[in-house]
Order: sequence, then structure tokens, then C-alpha cells
Amino acid sequence: MHDVASLDISSLLYINGFVGHSALLDKTMMKINDLSLLKTGLFASYFYYVWFRREDWAHDRRFVLRALLGVAIAIAVSRAMQELLPARVRPMFEPSLHLMLPTGLHTELLFDANSFPSDTTALATALATAILMDSRLFGLLAAFIVVTTSVATKLYLAYHYPSDILGGILVGVLSMIAAQRLYISDAVWRGVIAYRGLFYALMFLGVWQLATLFNDLRLIGRGVLEVLGVAAGHL
Repeated sequence: MHDVASLDISSLLYINGFVGHSALLDKTMMKINDLSLLKTGLFASYFYYVWFRREDWAHDRRFVLRALLGVAIAIAVSRAMQELLPARVRPMFEPSLHLMLPTGLHTELLFDANSFPSDTTALATALATAILMDSRLFGLLAAFIVVTTSVATKLYLAYHYPSDILGGILVGVLSMIAAQRLYISDAVWRGVIAYRGLFYALMFLGVWQLATLFNDLRLIGRGVLEVLGVAAGHL
């Protein structure tokens, strides 16, 4: 573990050496990190393409259902790990590292968040893994997008240590592989068809949240926790 920590710190310090030398680069990295359309929106649209392309109707739609389930598993596992594992302060809040942060970087919502693993990287990696399973060309493009928009920006902005990113990648890949091996019975499939109006409505909401990195649900969750905390204080 000591070797991992040393590698984490040395790698992060090397990357941080580029921060503050170019206002254009700093702003570009911050904008990319906030650009959900590029980070996950394109991936979400790919699953709509697979759903409606009608190459192999049954296979394609089962693939999409398993992909959405794989994303749910990746998020659940990564969030559970953040809550259950010992807290790890994000590098941007570690005073001993003396990191340079880009001017204007918003960090308020990250202060209490566990750094390991990166849940957003797990989400993006799960999506890219599913696309790679369907198409090598689009899968490699998706992997490139993950590296440039999720991995590079989070390291540059000191959101995570390299091992946090690696943990998120492993969670995303393994979750999607497991989900794509799940059996979807004909009964479940008939239920989807019978209530397809409700299914499409829920699918739209789910993919919308996926494309926006579940920002709305995150805000709701934080709000609920704050309310519960205030209520507990008055008991």
C-alpha cells in the first residue's frame, strides 16, 4: 500500500506541475469536466441507436437493458464502496501536497466526498465497456473519450488520485461484464412489451439522468441528508 500511495502522490504532483501555467488549458480542463454531453451524453445516445437499429431486434434490446443494468450496478457498487471504505480525502483538500488549483474551480460539493473510488469514472467506463462489446470501432472511440474527458480532467483538477481512477475503471468494467451475462427471461420481456409506454417514459428519465451524471439525484440525495441531519439535531 505504501508503494501505491507513493506512486499516487508522485504521479499527481507531476500532473499538477502543468496547472497554473496556461489559463487556456486550465479553463479548458474545467469546461470539459463540466460537459456532460461529451462525457456521457454521446454514450447514452448510442444505446438509443442500438435500441432502434433493428439489426437483431431481440438481441439488441436485451443488450441495452443489460447495459442500463450494468450502469446501475457500477454506480451502486462505487457509491457503496465510498460509504463503507475508510474515508480518503480528495487530493485537492490535502494540505500536505501543496497542490496548485485552477482559478475558479468549484470544490464546495466535493469536500465531504470520499475520494476512492471515482464513481463518475465507474459510470463512464461501464458505458464505454458496453459499447466496446457491441462495436470495436465505437468502443475504442468511447474509451478515448473516457480517458480524455474523465480520467485526464479528474487528475489535472486533483479530484482524484490515480488509484481512485483505476478503482473506478475496474468497477465499471466488471459491473458491465457481469450485467451482460445476466439472463433476461421471456416473462420480463413480455412485461416490457405490455407496459411499453411506461417503460419508455422511465427509460427516458433514466438515460437523461445517466447523460447528466445523475446530478439531479445527487442534489436530491444531499438535500435529504441535510434535512435528516437537521432533524436529528432537534431530537
